[in-house]
Amino acid sequence: MSNGCLWKIHASLVPGSKNFMIKSLRDQHGYIRLENIKATNSTWITKKLLSIISVDPNISNKELDIILNDKFRIKPHLMQLWRSRTKAKEFMEGSHKKSYKRPLRFIPLLK
Repeated sequence: MSNGCLWKIHASLVPGSKNFMIKSLRDQHGYIRLENIKATNSTWITKKLLSIISVDPNISNKELDIILNDKFRIKPHLMQLWRSRTKAKEFMEGSHKKSYKRPLRFIPLLK
């Protein structure tokens, strides 16, 4: 428990079987997962934070970091947060690259 986590389980083997009996369980975690978890990429973070970013598009990375820490106990890299914010804004506002292609479709109609 050197990392501050309070989780603890005490179990013993049930005589005559391959099962364990849980005697006590402290089901409270107090740590942050700092491992490189592949599922927590910028796309996953975007899906989880889209509703928050849509309400406040100018929310700081520090605030997003706190939300992810509180909700999911993860500590993403700053670049992941930046990419997530970019993806969320692109989802809400549309892609600038695609927007510039749209007027080109109407040029033949203007002639």
